[in-house]
Amino acid sequence: MFTDDCVRVNGEVVDKKYKVREGDNISLDPPIDIHAPVPAEDVKLNIIFEDEYILVLNKPAGTPMHPSKGFRHGTVAGGLLFRLYHKTGLVGDPNITEEAAGGTGLVNSYASAPSTGIVHRLDINTSGVCVTAKQFDAAVYLRKQFLGHTTKKVYLALCHGVPEQDHFSYQCNIYKPKGKGSAMACAPLGSEQGLPSDTDFELVERSPCGRYSLVRCFLHTGRTHQIRLHLSKLGLPLVGDRMYGNVHGKYIVERQQETGSKSRKRHSGKGKPEFFEVKRHMLHACRLQFVHPGKHELETFEASLPSEFEAALDAARKGLRLF
Repeated sequence: MFTDDCVRVNGEVVDKKYKVREGDNISLDPPIDIHAPVPAEDVKLNIIFEDEYILVLNKPAGTPMHPSKGFRHGTVAGGLLFRLYHKTGLVGDPNITEEAAGGTGLVNSYASAPSTGIVHRLDINTSGVCVTAKQFDAAVYLRKQFLGHTTKKVYLALCHGVPEQDHFSYQCNIYKPKGKGSAMACAPLGSEQGLPSDTDFELVERSPCGRYSLVRCFLHTGRTHQIRLHLSKLGLPLVGDRMYGNVHGKYIVERQQETGSKSRKRHSGKGKPEFFEVKRHMLHACRLQFVHPGKHELETFEASLPSEFEAALDAARKGLRLF
């Protein structure tokens, strides 16, 4: 199961060395054929903008972008296909042809490569704005922009700790080490291992208690887990990040010591800190800019913070311990 990346904790693939913590959500998923056609499903999509070329949405945390090991259903890719199929009355037909689908240029490409219409990706537990292609030519046009790093992507991150400077950056090569599940690792920038990554950061807000900060992140590259890994290396791990954060277990112990209980409920005893549990890592894609594949004009789209992010931010402002 571990070798097939079928064991997940809180939505993330883990290896057999992972130490289970109180509150972890563990799932076992059977291996799937990731090259099989994507199932078209009526997945709820929070649409920001749509035309004949693209669909821009505010992806909620917990929704995968496309099928992968352990995630077959409920994907953005499946929801996009459903919208295309629904317009032709051919929902879920495994034998659908390109001609029957109205010549979108997308159906057959999805069947042979599940992520073709997904021109960039957000982690399953990252929320926010993303763009998908409804036509094959639009997918190619957009994909070139993301590969060429000409798009502009801005994220908001709620972090443990407060940076010493208001503006800072981090660069390294990012690679996938063997036997570490889906976790990525850093190597020196310019080394032969991995690919270069570069992120600029801007401090937006310090919590009054001095334990948390809201940071704006500007990506200049788009490597897997880039922001999460960079912030962790800077000593500012994302709140709720079980993979790259090292504070979850610490706060579990603190809560048990100070409350005298293993209860997962928030404690509000007089003179003792309260605890606020988060269910996801606090990273949100708030702004995305790219050249529209049809109009060939620069477009900017924004996504507001989801309610669970707002709740965590409010808890941080009140001085609660986030874990």
